[in-house]
Amino acid sequence: MNSRQSIIDLVDSIPYVTDDLYMGNVTHEIDLSFNVKRLEAHSVVADDFKSAKFVVVRMRLRNFWRQLASWRLLIPTECSVIINDYDTAEFFDPTSALYGAYLDIADRFPTNCHFIVQSEWWAAKVRETGISCTSAKQWVHPSVCNEPKPWDQRLQGVAFSGSMHGHRKTFFDNLKNSGIDVKTYAKVQDSQAYLQRLQNLRISVRSELRNQPVQMPWQESASKLAYPNSLWQRDIECASQGCFSLREADDEMVNWNIQNVPSIITFSDTQDCVEKVSWIERMDPNKRKELVYAGIETIKADTTWLGSPSWLAFVEQVIVSINTQPVARESTQDI
Repeated sequence: MNSRQSIIDLVDSIPYVTDDLYMGNVTHEIDLSFNVKRLEAHSVVADDFKSAKFVVVRMRLRNFWRQLASWRLLIPTECSVIINDYDTAEFFDPTSALYGAYLDIADRFPTNCHFIVQSEWWAAKVRETGISCTSAKQWVHPSVCNEPKPWDQRLQGVAFSGSMHGHRKTFFDNLKNSGIDVKTYAKVQDSQAYLQRLQNLRISVRSELRNQPVQMPWQESASKLAYPNSLWQRDIECASQGCFSLREADDEMVNWNIQNVPSIITFSDTQDCVEKVSWIERMDPNKRKELVYAGIETIKADTTWLGSPSWLAFVEQVIVSINTQPVARESTQDI
């Protein structure tokens, strides 16, 4: 952009958006590109939004929606609101408390409401409702792609670090029953501690088989989506630290260039996962090293998360278009 546009960056926690592997990158880039007023939502007052024209929301959607509903966030309805959301699937899940949240939020900002999500498949679903939406993949900065620890110096064999949803517990139980000694750990919030864990891990494994209910607002019943086109960010983070990452494939992986990261390997079911783990463990050490280094180099060279389409590029595109002419959301009442 030729001149620095003023924006409000509304977050749950400033330390989180500063220190998180991905959000820290985004924070750095928007600070370089805009005049930023960063606010934590729990401490805002009405005057904070006086004369505001653009509000970028990087809060958890449930927190943002709850505070809008309680009128805790007095954002003028004429503002252009750009919302970054990680939980898109919940908007389409009729069993979720967030079902329909996008439509409610868009109705509160009828002139200019835009969403940025991490899956093009889900972005297309959001656009079907008449809401402006794009996808931006998450990546890691090349600076964290350090020289990987050798295989024999990594103290942990097969493990998972993250949220233990029911479908994952079932998967890990099946893996253990099949002879794979998989360790499970709670999610690490500190980025450096998380990277150190990955640097000591040989193989990360997880399942995304969820059979997610999906129901469009005008449909009478939900269908089931086996693999809800989940984020590949964790796999990218693993590969960036020289750790193999295994999970099921989905339609979104091509948009993330996963096929070009050889240390990210997909499996079809539990037995296939067992075989892939065994294949990696028995692999010629030189071949294994070759795959690890190739994965790291691919991640370091891929800067498309900052290109177009990307998080930053979309924000700039929205601002340019709004400064030219506001675009209202299409009504879905007659769908």
